[in-house]
Parts: sequence; structure tokens; C-alpha cells
Amino acid sequence: MYFNYFAAGPGNVLFRWQQNSRKGLYGEAAVGVHLFSHVYNNNGRRFSTAFQFGDHLGVGYVFNNGLDLGLKVQHFSNGAIKRPNPGANVAVVRVAYPF
Repeated sequence: MYFNYFAAGPGNVLFRWQQNSRKGLYGEAAVGVHLFSHVYNNNGRRFSTAFQFGDHLGVGYVFNNGLDLGLKVQHFSNGAIKRPNPGANVAVVRVAYPF
């Protein structure tokens, strides 16, 4: 495995390591900025801003038929630009299939 994919989107930078065939095991890491549609509140742990920094680490597998199964762990935080800054961690399961 080696680095062979880089993408920059609106405020996000994604690094993806996979084989040239784009099949088999892959790993990815990303950092970026996010604007939530409203201030996140999780059982009293309220973010102070809708603007958040985010990062994630993930792994997955792309089958020969194109089915992509992955798992990533993502963290959101405002980087202490305003208090409170409780942060949030989420696990995301990815299932994708190209049509």
C-alpha cells in the first residue's frame, strides 16, 4: 500500500492510501472545517459555535464489483476559539456502490 490519492474540497483535505487498481484494502485521513446547520447539542453538551474543525481516520475495503465498505472515526471541535468546547467523537460506517 502507498499514497496515491489526494483531494481538496471546500475546506477539507483528504489523503487516501490504496492500490493503483482502487480495489482491496485502503486507509484514509482527513482534516477540514465544517459549518453545522445549527449549534450541536448532545444531552446538554452544547457546542458554542456552529463552526467546527473536523478530522477523521478510516479504513475500508473495495471489492472487485465496486462495493466499498468502510469504517471511520471522526472528531469535531472548535479548536478552543470559544468556550465551551466539549468536542464530539462519532463512528461512521460507509457502504457505497458505483452505478
